[in-house]
Amino acid sequence: MSKARLQVLIVEDDALFAVELQMLVEEIGYQVIDIVDNSAQALDLIFSNPPDLVLMDIDIKGRLSGVEIGQKIRHLNLPILYITSFDDSGVYNQARKSQMIGYLVKPLSKYSIQSAIRLAMQNLFSSRKPADDQQQEDNFVLDNYFFFKKRQIYQKVTLNEIALIEADGDYINVYTTDREKFVARMPISAIENQLPSQFFYRVHRSYIVNLNTISSINFKDNLLMIGGKSIPVSKSRKKELSDLITKID
Repeated sequence: MSKARLQVLIVEDDALFAVELQMLVEEIGYQVIDIVDNSAQALDLIFSNPPDLVLMDIDIKGRLSGVEIGQKIRHLNLPILYITSFDDSGVYNQARKSQMIGYLVKPLSKYSIQSAIRLAMQNLFSSRKPADDQQQEDNFVLDNYFFFKKRQIYQKVTLNEIALIEADGDYINVYTTDREKFVARMPISAIENQLPSQFFYRVHRSYIVNLNTISSINFKDNLLMIGGKSIPVSKSRKKELSDLITKID
């Protein structure tokens, strides 16, 4: 299993700038899934293969402008980072009525794009998390996946790829089914609240496990195995864990 990078759709009708933008985005470390120059193609792709983020030029080909596309797909909650050649308050105010998480004026640099994507994703998460949520904005969950930042790149990890979460002081270690490790500065209780309880269970104060990844359980010794790693099971959690799994004697 290879980790998915944040997937970006570019909607831009200036071919040279679109290629330049693609190079900047990929140099940062994200994946451009496609470049389209008109509203019809943009809508087709968004509905058929939704990206994680859209870099949307406001003045594009087709019946709809970039802002109008944003308003049309607002119900999808798809984050949009608008790009324009005009620093216009009227256009900006219209863009705010859609799922806008950022507004950039050309020309752009790698660092302006990198900063804008980082801030945009942080702002998106801040707007969706509860006010008392303590987790850090560099790592967050959206729908059925998390974004973890590793070497300054957001990597998407689906919930079913998570095998084990381990508390480590003020941090957590997240292990995937292919034994890749991500580190995030957040309490284990914060990520526990974001996980579906029918698949994830906190077997110990320091461990949350994906029930689907357990290879064996020794109830006598209060231990279970995941990916060759031995995990303790609290005595207080043993009976509930036993009730959660299907056993054939």
